[in-house]
Amino acid sequence: MDDHRFFVAGLSSLINHAGDLEVCGSSLDGIRVVSEVRRLHPDLVLMDVKLPQTDGLTIARSLRRMLGDIPILFISSLADARVRQQAFSLGALGFLEKTQEPNRLLEGIRRALGV
Repeated sequence: MDDHRFFVAGLSSLINHAGDLEVCGSSLDGIRVVSEVRRLHPDLVLMDVKLPQTDGLTIARSLRRMLGDIPILFISSLADARVRQQAFSLGALGFLEKTQEPNRLLEGIRRALGV
């Protein structure tokens, strides 16, 4: 879940070409994420913090309330310690910065998945 089409396309391509990972869906719309997660049952939800219409932290709260212990990994350009703390207080498995090298992003995703 990210609001930048180019980033979503690039990250999806990176993940799908990793060989051991696969993107099952994506959304640019924060409002639709809960229904998409409910429909797709992903192993992990990658979510940006800053989104139009709402924010990733609010969506994470909704996911927790409606779906329980869904695994969430935040990925953002925001490096604010307070935002990270809020993400972890919601049970996030991690917090990756978009500016990291692609291999580091994949490592973070694998770590969150336990592979």
